[in-house]
Amino acid sequence: MKYTIKDYELELIDEPLQSHVVAWERATRALKTEDAKPILHDIQAAFKRVDITKVDPNDFMGAFITASKLLNQAIKILDDNETLTSTSNSGIMVKAALQAEWILSFTKAGESILQSSDDVNNAKPWLISWTATQIGSVYLEAVTVPKN
Repeated sequence: MKYTIKDYELELIDEPLQSHVVAWERATRALKTEDAKPILHDIQAAFKRVDITKVDPNDFMGAFITASKLLNQAIKILDDNETLTSTSNSGIMVKAALQAEWILSFTKAGESILQSSDDVNNAKPWLISWTATQIGSVYLEAVTVPKN
């Protein structure tokens, strides 16, 4: 499928298969969220190191300090994941499409553009928003069950 706006021409894959959709979804999830789970496991490990049968205040204090620092990190990650903006979501969609090879070509006046995550980061926001809209349309068409 080809889309054009101004001097830009975007070509996306036609009729993505299940494997294409899954690859795009995985790339999107990986780009969108930093996982707090490993940090939470570290907190759990800090508490497991404390031996309840020994009354050593230093062990309790060390576990508390470690858990407190790690919990703050995990909360920051979760807060950041909740506050993604429309613009950053569009960038993530385009980067995921690049990784999943949905974008077959993207040119401006015949020259290739948007070939890497850095290119996406340095592009005009309206172009990324427009590109994400096209990708979203292809995605929705691929996953929407047709009516009889």
